[in-house]
Amino acid sequence: MYRNEHGEAIGKLKVLFFDVNETLLDISNVKQAVAELLDNKMELADRWFNLMLQYTWMETMADRYHDFGEIGLAALHSIAKMNHISVDPAKAIKAIVLIKEAQPHPDVEEGLHMLHEMDFNMLTLTNSSNPTIVAQLQNSGLRRWFDGMLSVEDIGFYKPHRHVYRWAANRMNVKPSECMLIAAHGWDIFGALEAGYRGAFIERPQQVLYPLVEEPEIIEPNLINVAKRIIELER
Repeated sequence: MYRNEHGEAIGKLKVLFFDVNETLLDISNVKQAVAELLDNKMELADRWFNLMLQYTWMETMADRYHDFGEIGLAALHSIAKMNHISVDPAKAIKAIVLIKEAQPHPDVEEGLHMLHEMDFNMLTLTNSSNPTIVAQLQNSGLRRWFDGMLSVEDIGFYKPHRHVYRWAANRMNVKPSECMLIAAHGWDIFGALEAGYRGAFIERPQQVLYPLVEEPEIIEPNLINVAKRIIELER
C-alpha cells in the first residue's frame, strides 16, 4: 500500500502503463539511419527526434492529428531543409519505419518479468500508431509481457496531454491514482502526474525530469531497479 508524504494511504496500484520508444526500446537504429541521410551527423538525428516531438505537441494544441510516422517524416524533411541537405523520399520512409524493428534495452526483459510476476495489469501507452506498436512488440519479443496496447491514435491527442492519461485510466476502469506510468521522458512523467497518476522515471542517457514540478516517487537508472522499488512499495 503506497502512502503519501503525510503517511496517508493512497490506494493499491492496479495498472502499470509503459512508454515504449526510448523507455523500453532502444531506437538508436532509427537515429543512425536518419543520421546517414543527414550527412552522417548524429547531432542532426537527435534534433530530428526532438523536432518530431515538438510537432506532435503542436498538433495536439491545434486539435489536429497525423500519426507518429507521418510526423517523423515531416520532421526529417524539415531538418534536412534547415541544413540544405537533399533527402530521397523513399530512403526517408525506409529510415523511419525502422522504428518497428527497435530492440529492448538490456534491462527491460528482466524488469518486465519481475513486474509480471506481481500480477499487475500491464499495458503500453505510446505515441506510436496502432500498427506500429503491434509490430514493435512482436519484433522485440516483448508482446508476451503485456495485457494490452494503447495508442494515442485512438484518442487523437499526443502525450503529454492529460486527456491521454485519463482516457487510458478510463479504458481500464480504474482511477488515475491507481495507475503508474513508467517512462524515460520527463515530459511524459509530467503529463501523467498532472493527470493524477503515480510515476516511475527511468534515467536513460540524456533524459532528465522537468525541474519546475514535483518529482515522481520512483527515479532509477533502469527498469530492473524500478521493478524492485514498485515491488517494495506494493507489498
